[in-house]
Amino acid sequence: MELRGFMRSPRPDTDLEQHFDKLPSDTLKRHPRMDLNKGDMLQLLSYLEGELQARDVVIAALRMEKTKHLLYHAKCGHFGQADALYALQRDSDLQKDNGFGESAVKSMYDDQLIQLENLITTQHTAQHRMREQLAALEKCYHKVLTTEMLSH
Repeated sequence: MELRGFMRSPRPDTDLEQHFDKLPSDTLKRHPRMDLNKGDMLQLLSYLEGELQARDVVIAALRMEKTKHLLYHAKCGHFGQADALYALQRDSDLQKDNGFGESAVKSMYDDQLIQLENLITTQHTAQHRMREQLAALEKCYHKVLTTEMLSH
């Protein structure tokens, strides 16, 4: 097995590039099994290995960035806060939007209050209907009981 040649630095002028330049553009479609020699296969393997290593480096960098971000927030005391206003302020800061003001918060709370009042009204209406249905059901039940008692 010739792995020692694989470990050497690649030659600047490779036969692999010349091999692929000679192939027609749709050769791979017509002949899915290309006859590659051992050197070509090792060269392709080294390219794939380089791509995998680059992907691993990017993943590690992203993990490191996320860890730095979490540690920063833990040091500042912002880790795990569930305050809604804090979340709104944080999102505003992230977008660099200075439109977060008292008027925006007041209008948001006014809208929520109106929605809550509508929900309360709907629930009162539903409760009233249920009471009427319960009263009607009790009347029917008493009628059935009285007719049952009279028939015995």
